[in-house]
Amino acid sequence: MRLGLLEDLRTGPSNVGRPRDVHALYVPTRYAYDYRASPLTPQPVALTHVRHTLAVGEVGLAYQRAGFDVVTDRLVRRDIARWRRTRSPSTPHDALWLGSDQGLVGMGLGSHSGGQVSTHATDLVLTRDSVVRAAVEVELTAKSDRDLAKVLRMYGRSARFGSLIYYVPDGKVEQQVKRVAASLAHQESPRGLVVSRYSPRHSLE
Repeated sequence: MRLGLLEDLRTGPSNVGRPRDVHALYVPTRYAYDYRASPLTPQPVALTHVRHTLAVGEVGLAYQRAGFDVVTDRLVRRDIARWRRTRSPSTPHDALWLGSDQGLVGMGLGSHSGGQVSTHATDLVLTRDSVVRAAVEVELTAKSDRDLAKVLRMYGRSARFGSLIYYVPDGKVEQQVKRVAASLAHQESPRGLVVSRYSPRHSLE
């Protein structure tokens, strides 16, 4: 912090509106990004998403320690923004995100109806030896069945990910993910779905 590379969420500019039970959270400053020659730029902390951000970070670090290369959601969202600026009408075949136009014709489901392609940014993408191995979603709270089904269908239609790992905090969310996945048509069901319990090491309660 003395070098100006980290900002304490408790005392720095990002402190505004932070959850009161977050006692110490440090975020990189502009100088840190410059120092690491990062392709990303500093952004304000999304304080309503602090718990999810911490959880995704913990899961990503665990996979890095296990020998995977990890693509974070921030990198994925940066790539989506760049693709949007090109005004391309379709999702690239090698995209690390999901597009609503993916896989429709190949599955006999027709084609995209036109208009802007909706996207979903994966929380984490796991690669090893430059090969995409899996997508990871960290689901700390239950979505509506409709929203969850939309995301799962997009995974099922995409040929990019060989498996999908969902990390959930409890049995309620676990059963919802499994139930909604089982309700989908076979050709729209995500391949290699694994649902695992996640117990965060950070304490925010």
